[in-house]
Amino acid sequence: MNYQTQMDKGKNRSARLGICMVISSFYPVIGGAERQAQQLAARLIKKGVNVCILTRRYKGLKGYEKIDGVPVHRVPTIGKGTLASLSYTFFSFVWLFRNRDKCQIVHCHQVLSPATIGVLSKILFKKKIIVKITGSDLGQISILPLQNIRKRLLSKVDVFIALNDEIRKELVDLGLGSVTMKRIPNGVDVERFSPVPLELRTSLRERFALPKDWRILIFAGRLHLVKGLDTLLQAYSKVVSILPRTRLLILGEGPEESSLRNLTSRLGIRDVVSFLGRMDNVVEYMQAADIFVLPSVSEGLSNSLLEAMACGLAVVTADIGGNNEVVRQLENGVLVRPRDSKQLAKALLMVLSDTELAERLGEEARRTIEKGYSLESVAKQYIRLYESLVLQNSRGRVVSGVCLS
Repeated sequence: MNYQTQMDKGKNRSARLGICMVISSFYPVIGGAERQAQQLAARLIKKGVNVCILTRRYKGLKGYEKIDGVPVHRVPTIGKGTLASLSYTFFSFVWLFRNRDKCQIVHCHQVLSPATIGVLSKILFKKKIIVKITGSDLGQISILPLQNIRKRLLSKVDVFIALNDEIRKELVDLGLGSVTMKRIPNGVDVERFSPVPLELRTSLRERFALPKDWRILIFAGRLHLVKGLDTLLQAYSKVVSILPRTRLLILGEGPEESSLRNLTSRLGIRDVVSFLGRMDNVVEYMQAADIFVLPSVSEGLSNSLLEAMACGLAVVTADIGGNNEVVRQLENGVLVRPRDSKQLAKALLMVLSDTELAERLGEEARRTIEKGYSLESVAKQYIRLYESLVLQNSRGRVVSGVCLS
């Protein structure tokens, strides 16, 4: 059998799969979960899988559209807060009822409303259910008075996707150890997120008005307490007092922006820290930088960390679950204690002062992503999982359906 015949056979097999991804918010809302759902869905469609997104409809958005080739269905909600969540669950369930012959698997990207929608579709429509756990979801499972109800529902899930071992252990501690757990990481488009030649990096710095011969540090993510940015700023104030020809770029937005800006003023580093807000071209800023910093106190598996490593940046990050499963100390990055500004400053100074070390860490970081975290590899892992679940469900009798309209 030649290569093209194998490819055609694989696509034909994938084309029998109907996957509905359920997520509470989607583009133009952009976060880690939304980005992963979008990128994974688009790659799966390219590989012949029938995929659609089911999400809530916000004011001004269409009920149906295609985004980068991905069919997106938005259901209405009523009111705010709990009422909005309940109505989203209800209308999503109605949508799944009307389209019950089109999807065999419901792939939920959060544990609250999406997982509830998925479990209901399993009970009533015999669908297979996958729930991806990001880390921040876990605390919501234990909120009283609905803890027992949530656990009972989640016990009916077919497969949990746990991004790291810490999440897996927490699921076991919550009494959900009987559910099958798979570790499939977040994926990175390694063609888009890639190192660039020195000439292009210089050109990018000119475009972004960054000093050509300074060392550039970058953070990308939500400006939230969990990201530990106060620790980063305290550490950077020590760094810049020793190595003044450096600049810190902070990409993203969030509730802590005002307090973080005030902290830069109090630390006397306002002139060398740039708050750039939300950026659609994060990859170009990463390609223009030298070092990526992620001082979070909690992570599932950071998209930004993986993307920075794919771009060949030396990374300095907190030694926590998720991070320490992809970063190996002084092999493809540097790990530091969370909330330790002195150790973070020391690590940054070490990498900033040793260009050879930074280059070696960046090269190995790129190899790590290519080997185990490429979007192509992740998509193949999901296809194998989908196929195994469909086989369990029908023993070869596959419902043919396309979630396109």
